[in-house]
Amino acid sequence: MVSHYLEAIYYMWSEGETLRSARLADWLNVSRPTVTVALRRMARDGMVRLSARKEIELTPAGLRAAEAIVRRHRIMERWLTDGLGLDWVTADEEAARLEHAVSDVVERRLYEVLGKPKTCPHGNPIPGHSTMRANELRNLPFRARTESRLFCRLS
Repeated sequence: MVSHYLEAIYYMWSEGETLRSARLADWLNVSRPTVTVALRRMARDGMVRLSARKEIELTPAGLRAAEAIVRRHRIMERWLTDGLGLDWVTADEEAARLEHAVSDVVERRLYEVLGKPKTCPHGNPIPGHSTMRANELRNLPFRARTESRLFCRLS
């Protein structure tokens, strides 16, 4: 399903990962030939292109489509945790099912009813409603158990 590929590419891109078909196959738990066929279709449809270094790039149309999928997913997660009281893991699984079935009207209304949240429960920005600041993404070094940290976002 193209939406799964767009969503995975968006997540990998937003985390700063190198976007190669082998890595995408690992991420989606599918074979490399399956990814190759899907990427050819997506390139034909104007959603992605491959750079000279064989890296996957979202086109403007692909980025808009991916952002719409991720936006719905994150709004659904927010509703499922804040509104229905589900835990993060269950909310993520359910949001993955719901994101494909929700209309633009329901998405906008949920967003409004939830108080126009800027992030999902994990602290990730909701595309179209907030952005990640350049200094937000960092790998954390190993720390002693006695040291405490405050996190605004987990990814």
